[in-house]
Amino acid sequence: MKNINSIKPVKNARLQWRKHSWFILFSWTLTCAIFLGWLVYHTNLQPSPESQFYSGLSVLWLLGVLIVFLSWLLISELQRHRQQAARRASEATATSRELEQTNRQLEQAVERANLMAVNAEVANVAKSEFLANMSHEIRTPMTAILGYADLLITPNLSPSDRDNYLAVVRRNGEQLLTLINDILDLSRVEAGKMTVDIQSCSVISVVAEVASMMRIRAEQRHTSLEVEYTTQIPETVFSDQARLRQALVNLVGNAVKFTENGRVRIAVAFLPAWRQDVPAIRIRVIDTGIGIEPSKLAHLFEPFIQADSSTSRKYGGSGLGLAIARHICEMLQGELTVQSAPAEGSTFTLTVPTGNLDGVTMLSDVAEVIQQQRDSCSHSPSRQDLKGLRLLLAEDGIDNQQLLRHILRKAGADVEIADNGKLAVQKAQAEHFDLILMDVQMPEMDGHQATRLLRKSGFDSPIVALTAHAMNEDRQRCLAAGCDDYLAKPVNRLELIRTIVRHCDKVHPVQDVPTTIESEFGDDSDLSDLIDQFVSGLPEKTQNMQEAMANCDFQTLQRLAHQLKGAGGGYGYPQLTDLAKTLENAAQARDSEASGLALSPLAEHCRGIVAGRAVEGILENG
Repeated sequence: MKNINSIKPVKNARLQWRKHSWFILFSWTLTCAIFLGWLVYHTNLQPSPESQFYSGLSVLWLLGVLIVFLSWLLISELQRHRQQAARRASEATATSRELEQTNRQLEQAVERANLMAVNAEVANVAKSEFLANMSHEIRTPMTAILGYADLLITPNLSPSDRDNYLAVVRRNGEQLLTLINDILDLSRVEAGKMTVDIQSCSVISVVAEVASMMRIRAEQRHTSLEVEYTTQIPETVFSDQARLRQALVNLVGNAVKFTENGRVRIAVAFLPAWRQDVPAIRIRVIDTGIGIEPSKLAHLFEPFIQADSSTSRKYGGSGLGLAIARHICEMLQGELTVQSAPAEGSTFTLTVPTGNLDGVTMLSDVAEVIQQQRDSCSHSPSRQDLKGLRLLLAEDGIDNQQLLRHILRKAGADVEIADNGKLAVQKAQAEHFDLILMDVQMPEMDGHQATRLLRKSGFDSPIVALTAHAMNEDRQRCLAAGCDDYLAKPVNRLELIRTIVRHCDKVHPVQDVPTTIESEFGDDSDLSDLIDQFVSGLPEKTQNMQEAMANCDFQTLQRLAHQLKGAGGGYGYPQLTDLAKTLENAAQARDSEASGLALSPLAEHCRGIVAGRAVEGILENG
């Protein structure tokens, strides 16, 4: 299509040239006519052949000059207009190219806008499905918690029913807490605030802990959970142990969830030269579960995504675990990959670099190392841990006050309550406290303000913040205000007591005493002698099991565990029955690692039963 604006100037130039040319032509014609008239007149006055000849020659000369001049004028005008036309044509071509480029850019912008609209719609649908699924994930455990809480109020409830109901409430509460933690982790990922703490840690301990944690869940689904070390393993590596455990829990938890009546295997290997000859640990989680469609693998690690909506309805889950696990691997400079086929199971491969291994021992007998780590671990809190400590609990919630005071007093502490931050400051300045547990959000004065005032006034005892805010920046705010430590609600009982012990250990050394466990039938005088007889035989049974474990005598180990399983609950120790059942299953499978992991807490529990029975005897005699 021609450019109309470029044509109009050309026409106007042509019209001006024509007017100019006709004016010049008219002027020369008039001049020549006057000259010819004068010449004719002069010739007529003096007619002669010579004058007529010169007269004709002059006319021809004038006509020639006129033709040459007009030709030069015409040629020059044509050249000038041709140059102008060429220049305008070039400008029109450039303008056309710019228009074409602009059109292409507009088309690309429209395509990008359409793609962004499609992606936004897909993301909106995915998040809508996630919210619907999350509503289901929250309501399911909440229904169980509220329902069983109502049942616990029922009068004349038997001890066994009460324990079962409490176990259901606790299990569903932990499920809710895991869900909340996943959402918080995802928000940290999207905000770029998730961090890792690289230090020396034990991969063997991480794998053993995760396997022990998930083995009971696997047994409930009639699925075996095995750990296999295919090479020597470094005793320690440089990584973030907590984040590595979190990623592995997500992977193994998924494998167990999607595998029923099957097998889950954790295969651990050391790679001396991984990427660019960097040493690494490779952990493969292999299951025989339902598998994944190939078309779904590309989006498997995206947030809010599961294989399909029916998967979340049937198996549950928020669709956040794998996205968080991959991000953790990337932050650890590693990778997470997957291979899967429908109905054939899946293999998730987690690979992380080990860091510098100079001077690190390579281990072959992993089971022995796990047992040593179990034996050397810190004791569980008991009623002697906080004995002699005077604590101030600044908390405005009545229910939390009663719960925390009960836990702390049971551990031996003397506890004083402050309902708000202002009252906490007044009590701390007026009386001596070995440690303050400071809630962050309180009326009158919040925990941050109260801590700053106490530090300015010279209060130097430890202050531990308690808050439902679990983001990293919340921890930093508490530490910046002057707190010595930070615990997120809901507070874990063992972590709470260990934190207090750690900060008060120099003032009040804690004796290493075993956990005291009392029988549910301790107040039944008719069973007292029988319970004493059962408890007195536990040390010998524990010793026999440890010897059987050392000799790899799985048959004897299974038999002894079976005996404890049958007797524990009958004498008022239901947890002993559960621990013995786990050991029996591991011994039956001839799994040395699983047996070692199960035997250690069982032996510790037996020592607690013996100590608890001794305390009961002292109380009765007193």
